[in-house]
Amino acid sequence: MRQEIGGDRAGLRHAPARTRRWLALGIALLAANATFDASAHSASRQKLVLSTTIHASAAQVWALVGDYNNWQRWLPMVERTGEAGDGKSPGALRTLVLKDSGSKIVESLDAIDDAAMTLKYRIREVDINVFPVNTYSSTITVRPNGAADSTVEWRGAFFRADQNFDPPEKYNDDTATAAVSSLYSAGLANLKKVAEQAGR
Repeated sequence: MRQEIGGDRAGLRHAPARTRRWLALGIALLAANATFDASAHSASRQKLVLSTTIHASAAQVWALVGDYNNWQRWLPMVERTGEAGDGKSPGALRTLVLKDSGSKIVESLDAIDDAAMTLKYRIREVDINVFPVNTYSSTITVRPNGAADSTVEWRGAFFRADQNFDPPEKYNDDTATAAVSSLYSAGLANLKKVAEQAGR
């Protein structure tokens, strides 16, 4: 015996109006519940923006930030940049070798604008036990702040490392945000130090 889930459509058309209204309401409630369940189980995109004022000209700071293949000059957790492209073309890859663990993070350049002093990049490969994020992209911008000072803004967008429902603590939203915040805070603090020392 074959049973069709849809039932007799002609019979539904001839059902009383009250029955049809209850059926429509039931379908609407099921759809709403399915939407709610989907959103409850999906990871949300996190965003973070940090900035700092540096007592050095924007040109001096951009000489450090815009040198895409040599961020070890100011990013304290980076030992060196391994394999790297030209540092100017969209899609150019670089491999950051970290000091403490020797782990590698592969990143690609999305865009670089020397006139606007803006650089955009994203992570292509990372050990989530070292940097617990997923689908990470970032923009860092240097702006003049008077004649001798500058403001650097570093912003990122990312998902937690584990995008399943109820991930372990080491892979959740709070841990991902804390890791990115730590990177930006340490990076901006050391950039300020290096740029200001070079400007003396």
